[in-house]
Parts: sequence; structure tokens; C-alpha cells
Amino acid sequence: MRLALHEYFRPSKEEFEALWAHALITFDASSLLNLYGYSAETKKDLVAAYENFAPRIVLPYQFALEYSRNRAKIISKQIANFQKAQKDLEELLKKHESRQEQPYLSSKSVKAVESILKELAQGKSRLEKSMAADEESDLLLSLFDGKIGPEPTPDQLSALYADGKKRFDKEVPPGFKDIKEKGEPDCYGDFIAWSQ
Repeated sequence: MRLALHEYFRPSKEEFEALWAHALITFDASSLLNLYGYSAETKKDLVAAYENFAPRIVLPYQFALEYSRNRAKIISKQIANFQKAQKDLEELLKKHESRQEQPYLSSKSVKAVESILKELAQGKSRLEKSMAADEESDLLLSLFDGKIGPEPTPDQLSALYADGKKRFDKEVPPGFKDIKEKGEPDCYGDFIAWSQ
């Protein structure tokens, strides 16, 4: 039964070991775009994993396209996160300066907040510079060089959209829930990548 209906059962320890040792590995565009939001430590670990599996990684054209299309938007979102944090801390310092309302901060705490603001400004500046070129993008361009699937022709895309519509009408994964958020034809991205 396990063999006939393997998709319903957790792989055995031996099967997992075989997959990690021999399977092709691919990534969704969002997992690649998440590099821009991770801490330096997490990013370092993830990059090490990418490099470790480099001989066996591939990327469907659809996910390469989505990464390329959304890269600047994700960087802008991360810059906005920095700006919000800066604004919140600046407001805290401004309240402290008035000395008419709590919270009162010690000079040590004020220096700590100012240090955090400086760190935030540096991080924001790095991200702003990365709009043109950045280490993350350079790494991905290098790792996936020659490992991206072919671009579908307009006829192939039309056929994939038609197949995707049939599947989504029956709520067959992958991606059928995306129709609510993305609309057609963008909702078919995960299905197209899975097909590739």
C-alpha cells in the first residue's frame, strides 16, 4: 500500500537519506526573496546550504521570473521596515527629551537607542544600494547560472493556463488558493513552475 499511495505517507529514514543525497533541489521564488529579510546569521546559513547543494539545484523558469519581477518590491518593503523602526525609536527619543512624560530614559539607554538608530541607518543604506546590485542577487545569479528551465512559449503558457483553470475549478493543488489573492493569470505561477 505504501508504494501504491506513497504521496500519503511520510518517507522512511532511508528514503529521506536517499533524497538528501541524490534528489534535485529547487526553490520557490519567495524562498529566494526571503534572503532580503533574514538576519545576517540566518542568511549565512541559508547561503551555505545553497552552496552545499549547488551541483543539484535547479530552478523552474517561472520562479526565476517571479524572483526577478519581485526583487525590487521586496527590497523596498524591507527598507520601509527599517524606516518604521527608525521612526518609532526617534519618537521615543523625542518623548524622552521633553522630560514631561514617561518613559524617562537614562543617558545610557539614550546612547543605546542612538546606537540602534545608527545600525538601522546603515542597514537601510545597504538595502538602498542593493536596488542596483547586491550580494544576494549575485549569489543567486551565480548558483543558478545554466540551471534555469526554458522559458515557455506563448502557446505553452496558454495550454498551462487552460490546464491550471481546470485544476483550480476542482481545487487541485498546487496553487489553486492563489486565485483569490492574485487573479488570473498570475494565480497559475505555482502550477506553471510545478509543471516545469
